[in-house]
Amino acid sequence: MINRNTFSLLLMMSVLTSGCKKDWLEEKRDLAVVVPTSIGDMRRLMNETNTFRNDYRMLAVFAGDEYYVTDNTWNTMTWPISRLSYIWQGDIYGGETNIALWDGSYTQIFYTNIVLEGLDKITAKHNELEEYNDVKGSALFFRSRAFYALATQFALPYINGENGDAIGIPLKLKSDINEPIYRSSLADTYAQITNDLKASVGLLRVTPEIKTDASKPAAMGLLARVYLAMADYEAAYHYADSCLSLYNSVLDFNQLDLSPRYPFALYNEEVIFESALQTYSSFVGAPNGRVDSSLFAEYDTNDLRRDAFFVENSDGTHSFRGVYNGATGLFGGISINEILLIRAEAAARSGRTEVAVADLNSLLEKRFRTGFYRPVQQNDRESLIDLILLERRKELLFRGLRWEDLRRLNREPGREMTLMRTVNGQTYVLEPGDKRYVFKIPEYVLIETGIEQND
Repeated sequence: MINRNTFSLLLMMSVLTSGCKKDWLEEKRDLAVVVPTSIGDMRRLMNETNTFRNDYRMLAVFAGDEYYVTDNTWNTMTWPISRLSYIWQGDIYGGETNIALWDGSYTQIFYTNIVLEGLDKITAKHNELEEYNDVKGSALFFRSRAFYALATQFALPYINGENGDAIGIPLKLKSDINEPIYRSSLADTYAQITNDLKASVGLLRVTPEIKTDASKPAAMGLLARVYLAMADYEAAYHYADSCLSLYNSVLDFNQLDLSPRYPFALYNEEVIFESALQTYSSFVGAPNGRVDSSLFAEYDTNDLRRDAFFVENSDGTHSFRGVYNGATGLFGGISINEILLIRAEAAARSGRTEVAVADLNSLLEKRFRTGFYRPVQQNDRESLIDLILLERRKELLFRGLRWEDLRRLNREPGREMTLMRTVNGQTYVLEPGDKRYVFKIPEYVLIETGIEQND
């Protein structure tokens, strides 16, 4: 077992960790790097949790409809990205450079490319093969996850067979920072994401050493999430079902101690893969970010999520506290409740009503006070889908997933939503299919690379 607190490749890491300050996608300097050469070196690099634990989908939270802030909070917030994405402005960066929400994902991609290139030069011995495969699978998983974080924020939602020629994201598949940069098509972007994940499934171990590591269930769970966003419900069902066949443990909220400020422990049993959304802002946390009263009203008085997920503010409003990592940062990982709801929705959409109802009941009976849950007995397909979508809103808050759902559901007549916010007396509106569902790429990236800006 590798000691995660010991990393002997100091020279290499001093160079690599500078990626937190400069974007590896744009940086055009010669790297005099001592590269990793052994499987152990590659493992130590992939164990850099300060890099790989982060999930850079925070724009999806800032712009989502899960919360609101008062005028006073908005006026006093100094970080332009949180303030301006909240009201869906075109330029949200306020002239800032080194934007972690872009650069952070490409730093992760740079690391994984170094590992994949290094592994290609190694012939693993028989007793090294399992470790070799797991390290390679980890690199593919984390590269795919980083590409997906970028695609969900800086590219259109992918509609298979309809908009594959639209521009996607730059797909960096080599560590060479001097190669030309261009934006791939949307079809190629999602093909790379899903192909990396499918390859990782065949390489990863089922049980990770710790839950910040990649694993076979995590890769299957992420595939289910990606295919759900693509509205490929058969594939989403397949990978959600495959994930749950390997790991399926639901927290019973009746057993939770709700007295701590954050009642959910780090690495709790429902977590498949642990990560944290970055860059976190107090803009969305208690007491600044308030949950919409109409959403809070959807929780039954015997639904334990009312207490587990929310804290009441002094003015009677409610803020979110239900992060799955025992801290103030927002959970960006993969968990059983998400995968159950993916399988339930995909099942309902494909006519597997009994599976959908069973998944809903298996989750919700663990959310209500013992003896107060009335099982779902819904057979109408559209009503069942609507119920599952409502439970996604109530169960998966502040994970960046609501933004993905809005982008997906805005293509469905009757399920599209118009978002509205009022700040300082001015009302801002985001219509279904609005081009602002795709964020602008930071200006300094365009200058350095020459890639095309989003509309």
